[in-house]
Amino acid sequence: MNSTLIRQLESLSLNLDSSSEEILQIWKNLPYHQKTPNNQLLVKALLDPYYKSMLKYYPDLEQLLPSGFFDDQLEPGIFSFKEDFFCTPIYKILHRYQQIQHHDKPYLVLLNTGSYSPIHLGHLQMMELAYKNLSKKYHILGGYFSPSHDAYVSTKYNGTASYHSDARIDLCEHFIFQHPYLHVDPWESRYNDRPINFTNVILRFKKIFQQYFPFPIHIAYVFGSDNAFFTRAFMEQDLAVCFERPGYELQYQQMKKDPLVHPDKHYFIDKKNNIYSSKLIREGSTHFLSEKIQSLYFQFKNDQFPIYNSFYLIRDDSTYCSSIFSCNQEQIQSFKESLKKFFIQAFQPYISMHIVFLNIEKQNQFLNSSYFSHKNILNADLWTHHPQEIKLQLTRLFYLSDGQISSQQLIPRLGSDSLKEQLSSIHHHPLTFVDDDIASGKTLEMIQNILPKHITIQEVVSLSQYSFYEELHQEQSYQFHDIVDVRDFLVGSLEGGLTVELPNGDIGKAPYVWPYVSLSHRVKIPHISQKEFSLNIWKMNKTFFDSFSFPLTIQNTYIGFQKFATSLGFSMNMTMSDFCQFHIDSIESS
Repeated sequence: MNSTLIRQLESLSLNLDSSSEEILQIWKNLPYHQKTPNNQLLVKALLDPYYKSMLKYYPDLEQLLPSGFFDDQLEPGIFSFKEDFFCTPIYKILHRYQQIQHHDKPYLVLLNTGSYSPIHLGHLQMMELAYKNLSKKYHILGGYFSPSHDAYVSTKYNGTASYHSDARIDLCEHFIFQHPYLHVDPWESRYNDRPINFTNVILRFKKIFQQYFPFPIHIAYVFGSDNAFFTRAFMEQDLAVCFERPGYELQYQQMKKDPLVHPDKHYFIDKKNNIYSSKLIREGSTHFLSEKIQSLYFQFKNDQFPIYNSFYLIRDDSTYCSSIFSCNQEQIQSFKESLKKFFIQAFQPYISMHIVFLNIEKQNQFLNSSYFSHKNILNADLWTHHPQEIKLQLTRLFYLSDGQISSQQLIPRLGSDSLKEQLSSIHHHPLTFVDDDIASGKTLEMIQNILPKHITIQEVVSLSQYSFYEELHQEQSYQFHDIVDVRDFLVGSLEGGLTVELPNGDIGKAPYVWPYVSLSHRVKIPHISQKEFSLNIWKMNKTFFDSFSFPLTIQNTYIGFQKFATSLGFSMNMTMSDFCQFHIDSIESS
């Protein structure tokens, strides 16, 4: 062992077999003059199981930095993994496990970390080649791209790689949308207040997977040969997969020929067509990008965000959705005013956004007007009713804490008949299809695909379009940036939130806010405003629940929210004020 390292360990009364408890206790009692940067670096490395193992084989502190480790400047032992803060999508991992019939191999998840400024085809190539090389020995449940923290990315290439983390996350989510096994994990870049070691990303995955699997999940860390010496972090735990990259052949060969590498733990994949580079893309080689990412990359560049119109529509279902809480009109009005204010603030850097509340009572009056008296109405709207309608109680299904770019499945609303049973009641046609809005047309398209072939839709009516003209006296064309409902921002409200599949396989409702719902794709909030917007929504809800004379608990909320909250480990007896405060604290500490 390196004599310098031996002396340093001895001066601290430590050795490479010291437990984490012993290390922390010694550091806590260490005299101030001994808490030097070099001693803190050693202690932090010893607390990291990957680098503690590395030091046994490469006993030299100077090897830590080239092997990927740095001091994050936190006091030893206080780093929080926030594993109870559900911001990491996991549904593809769970689905693939359920599909495995022969449990004859160990289980593994791929991980790649990086700036992704921007993400490109080379990143995908690495993950898919790693999958191919490792699938002979492992059941590969999936893989993750983990974008790095802004404070790290801003230092790369003299700052030219700097690109807002939420924009980089957005690009990554579009890039892997509908990929069969790849996820994007936003935790590293979005929910930490500083750059972190990649091994902390691995350790957090371990903690998460422990909650869902009764057996260990191996992690294969996938990286390029510019970081070839990261291989040393995997001497005893998990796997390293190093890809040869142009310009870094020397490091690649040096590590590949290292006598300490083991073929069952350290994989080296020689250069094939790995000519892709984020740096080259920033310099103009955009053909390395997929067509979709190329368009978004230039839209998001320099903190820009596509604004489609200066009107933002909010369907005012506050009276209906808040009825579960028995609140008064003053509480509802205060909530709506705050919601309007926070939407305006979110767009302030780009545009003076006009928030228009759409009146549901007027929509219901319109639906019951003489215009509809002789029509065969197929009504997919939640709150409006017509005495002769056929009501469709359905909703689009998404996945929790995912990119949620688009839904691919319609399901019945909670407590409703199956879609087959609902559709069997349709006998008269042609139909007039009524819904709250036909913004993208996706829901209508999905409904038409499941209707019996002999049933036709002759007319489509958007209730929100009617309200828009009513509110603005037909002075504007029906164009807007986006449309949402009040209920989706009132946590735990009746029918409020996005319909999501939960980790336990059940269906629940998640509020439209970080970390559960994508503000980029479900609410179209600019990247630079999403953190502040999320904090404002959680604080607004806490104020709402604090305004009651008695504490409301999760047990007092809508069943869909109860399923959501309890599936994540929250108690039914937890107050809603405390539930909101938990999320405020989790986001503020990032």
